[in-house]
Amino acid sequence: MKSLNFYLLFLSVLMFSWFGCNTQSKKVSPDSLPIRMKQISWIIGEWHQADSNSFYYEIWDITDEHTFKGQGYMVLKNDTVFSEKLEIRESGGEIYYIPTLIDQNSGQPVMFRLTSLNDSLMIFENPAHDFPQRIVYTHPTNDSLHAWIEGIDKGKARKEDFRLIKK
Repeated sequence: MKSLNFYLLFLSVLMFSWFGCNTQSKKVSPDSLPIRMKQISWIIGEWHQADSNSFYYEIWDITDEHTFKGQGYMVLKNDTVFSEKLEIRESGGEIYYIPTLIDQNSGQPVMFRLTSLNDSLMIFENPAHDFPQRIVYTHPTNDSLHAWIEGIDKGKARKEDFRLIKK
């Protein structure tokens, strides 16, 4: 537990540097967002999933009326084994989910276009991407998210689930 607390502190410091500490920036209220961004603002917050060997942490914040920024980490046996910068951005009438992983896609962001949306579901797709081709977030209750990535990986169907609770 002690090492998990260290990693949580480490992740908090990274998140602070990612989102910045500009106290003069104007905080955007979810109520002032454009309708489609407001509809997905339930993703805003700190979320985590823990089991006996691993810990996954995802945090989202509103950057401006058209952009949410996030960060995801997975800690396995006291080692950070996965880290990604996340963004959901409205641009040109479309909404995109944009993950960036240092060790994938030459460190370049990949865009997944929103293809389905309601008050508790958002599906993003990029059929040309190797894996995943689909990223799904559902919001079954106020304090939970169920997210998964899925698609074809090396010729076989693959799916990875993330059941998160609000911190």
